[in-house]
Amino acid sequence: MGVFFLLGSLLASGQRVWYVKANATGLNNGSSWADAFTDLQPAIDAARASFDFDKQVWVAAGTYRPTQKPGNGIEERDKSFTLLQNVKVYGGFAGTEPATFNLSLRNIRANETILSGDIGITSDVADNSYHVIISAGPLGAARLDGFTIKDGNANGTSGSIQYLGQNFERSYCGGLYSR
Repeated sequence: MGVFFLLGSLLASGQRVWYVKANATGLNNGSSWADAFTDLQPAIDAARASFDFDKQVWVAAGTYRPTQKPGNGIEERDKSFTLLQNVKVYGGFAGTEPATFNLSLRNIRANETILSGDIGITSDVADNSYHVIISAGPLGAARLDGFTIKDGNANGTSGSIQYLGQNFERSYCGGLYSR
């Protein structure tokens, strides 16, 4: 019930940008840097659920790891970020920029924003996500910009996950897998 109320309050405000910052300590609702989501996927999902035309997710410097298994994923290593139709995801922010909706405020060199598949034991590639990011179907105006993508390990010997009617084989595309 609380999640639906939270999303409802965000939608009612007409918010165009959702904020993500790994060390934010506020409300974890994405409404500002102080109240930023600490996990990327909930911000992407909230943006997709909105009725705004220009849906943007701004992500502060840091390392973000997938926490959700899309589609019919059952293995721990199936965790991936999912890009969604018409949602623009931008990394490279310090996490202190004013809410002016001005992308020129970011500095992707000084504020490296990493999407990492290193979800298990740190630096042990055997338990990394098969795919760091997946996308399926028409993406419209979706965008992924200002990120370093690393530590995916598509070494699966069999099987796939299904997401939005597409099969994602565990043996292909450790970084970004788009169908």
